[in-house]
Amino acid sequence: MSGASLVRVINCPLCLKNKEIDFSDYTTEALDEDRGMGTEIIHEIETDVIEFYECGGNIIISGNISEYPLGAFNDEDKRAEKV
Repeated sequence: MSGASLVRVINCPLCLKNKEIDFSDYTTEALDEDRGMGTEIIHEIETDVIEFYECGGNIIISGNISEYPLGAFNDEDKRAEKV
């Protein structure tokens, strides 16, 4: 189980309002044991449709969040697509 937070603030591409999303509801984990400081966890993200009620905008977010060493934020790559 991971220790790094998967909560992120996302901006709507239409109205620019912020929305806090807990990506732990939308992730699968892939472990990589071959790192010098221990285990790296890569959380693969693929959300359902996320609605911004202020403007009616809908997006889907995909990408990944990496923690390395275990429990420490390392890197992230997220893409938002309008639907």
